[in-house]
Amino acid sequence: NKTIEFASLLETTKPHLVLGTESWLDNTIIKSESLTSDYVTYRKDRSVHGGGVFVLIHNSLSSVSVNVNCNICETVWCKVMLRDGSSVPFASFYRPPGSNTAQPLLQLSNRPFEPRSNIYRSCRRL
Repeated sequence: NKTIEFASLLETTKPHLVLGTESWLDNTIIKSESLTSDYVTYRKDRSVHGGGVFVLIHNSLSSVSVNVNCNICETVWCKVMLRDGSSVPFASFYRPPGSNTAQPLLQLSNRPFEPRSNIYRSCRRL
C-alpha cells in the first residue's frame, strides 16, 4: 500500500517540507485521513480520476495557505513564515496529460509575491 509506505518514509526521514503530485486524493478522503498528523496538509484534489497536488509543512514551522487560481493546471500554494517576519512561498504544480503548453507556468510566474531578496539566507534560519 503506497499510503503506508509514504507515511513510513515521512516518519523515517522527517522532512520539513514535502511537495507532491499525482496524489489521487479526492473529496471522499478528509485531510486528517490522508497523511500524517505531524504535518499541515495543503492540497488540491482533482475532480476526475488521478492527479492531485499537495504540500506538507511540518508542524514545527508556521505556514499559511495562499490562494492562487489557475484554471488550466493543478496547483496548491502556501507560505512558510520565518522568524524575522518574512515568508517563503512554496507550491506544488501539475500539468495534466495532453496539455502541451507552457501557459500555466507563464501565468503562475507573473503572480505577485513578496520580494524574495536574501531568500537563501532567510531559509537557513528556519
